Amino acid sequence: RDWSVTGVQTCALPIYFLRGLLKDGGTLLVLVPNGVRLFGSLDVRLGHRRRYNKAELARRLEAHGFSLDRAYQLNKAGTLPWWIYSRILGAQRISKLVLKVFDKTVWVWSRLDAVLPWPGLSLIAVARKQEPAGAPAKDS
Repeated sequence: RDWSVTGVQTCALPIYFLRGLLKDGGTLLVLVPNGVRLFGSLDVRLGHRRRYNKAELARRLEAHGFSLDRAYQLNKAGTLPWWIYSRILGAQRISKLVLKVFDKTVWVWSRLDAVLPWPGLSLIAVARKQEPAGAPAKDS
């Protein structure tokens, strides 16, 4: 069973379970598909229910007692091919040849990531578990 944030009908379930595993102030790292407008056939094939943006992910985390410390987008180089394959062509998979070329040239793309003007395919969030309201202060 896929318990990832995007693999269940509601992302509340895995966040709820992970919250129970962390101490107050503990750090949660979340990797989710980024770019709501990129959702397409490849996402459906991979079992994604949605794609996120930073604001939406922050709202969902905050609703479950986390505060978003930082968020990073990555793999901007993959956004354009993903959009073409998933939204324009409606493809169910990306060809092995294209994946192999991307894999062999990823060192180039990773250096260009910072200057590409569009969002990345993935979003990494660093969130902190908040102490329950009214909890007694901890001694240092």
